[in-house]
Amino acid sequence: MEQVLKAWNVLARRQISTQLIEIESRPHITLYSSPFADISKLENIVKNFASKQGPLPMSFSSIGSLPNDKNVLFLAPTPTLSLLQFHSQLCDEMKEGIEVGTSMSRYMDSFVSGS
Repeated sequence: MEQVLKAWNVLARRQISTQLIEIESRPHITLYSSPFADISKLENIVKNFASKQGPLPMSFSSIGSLPNDKNVLFLAPTPTLSLLQFHSQLCDEMKEGIEVGTSMSRYMDSFVSGS
């Protein structure tokens, strides 16, 4: 967490962005994003899935940005068997419980398999 706060302060000093500091955002990892998801179904799936999970040790191997107009800065977790299994199980639960669409389903499958 301390390294993330340092990175945000660097962005603020360079007058790139102070938004994350101003809104008191916490660092997070996005697991899913869709403007079309049924929030109540998604919430039930996530609560059920999370109730079966234990702590997930994690480390981060790099920082990067996405080449688009949304100015996304991210930390990349170091892939581990436990992280890949977690992601695979979550994707399976979501594909069974909500409509994720063909392109999202292919993305989920390719991320999990590494192809």
